[in-house]
Amino acid sequence: MIHIRRDHMAPTDFSLDRVIPVTFVAEAAPAPVAKKPMTKAQMKAAIAKKKAALAAAKAKKKAAKN
Repeated sequence: MIHIRRDHMAPTDFSLDRVIPVTFVAEAAPAPVAKKPMTKAQMKAAIAKKKAALAAAKAKKKAAKN
């Protein structure tokens, strides 16, 4: 524990004192949060987005060659 004394003029005034607990134990990881399963519409949208990104990358690569 770390004790911080803030008031040095009044020896009986402890209102500004702070005690800070210190630990050297590793913090526990939070529990993983389960994702909701994708709907068919979300799955189709994700696939279309990935296909569009791949097509754009391919077109950019082709344009860089020319």
